[in-house]
Amino acid sequence: GASCSSLGFDSGTLRCSSACGYDTSSCIGGPVGHPPVHVIYIDNQLASDCLGQYNVNTRSCSGGNQWAYNTVLEVANFAVAGDTIYIRSGVYTEFLIKFTNSGSAEAPITVSGMPGEARPILQAVSGTARGANIFEFSNARTNNYILKDMVLRNARTGVAFWFLTDF
Repeated sequence: GASCSSLGFDSGTLRCSSACGYDTSSCIGGPVGHPPVHVIYIDNQLASDCLGQYNVNTRSCSGGNQWAYNTVLEVANFAVAGDTIYIRSGVYTEFLIKFTNSGSAEAPITVSGMPGEARPILQAVSGTARGANIFEFSNARTNNYILKDMVLRNARTGVAFWFLTDF
């Protein structure tokens, strides 16, 4: 069976969520690629990811100790239960952001605009003719998310939910 270790965590106790998915909120360490923190920043002013050196006050990769990435899509691949993802102000051209893991009822994955800043704008790529969703939840086992304090525009649907089953 699955365990925290088999999912890429250092240790801990893996539980089942109410939706029959993995509840990793009691796992320690992060899955491969996950920073050793549960507050992650998205900042499109960065030329590249800033891992363990991000300075929240200056929005630079110098003099800080936080973790920041320059796209939401990148963080969606490894965010886990209990993570808070702050998107810094700016315009982000991204679409089909699909989270790999679920939050839990006790420890949701929160995606939020940065407190005290203008709300970030997430928009679909130009030329998609409103044919893309920005956030897409298409797996019955990805659940327990909080999305707040951001603007979604130029998309077919800002947030789309699809329920897929195996036949």
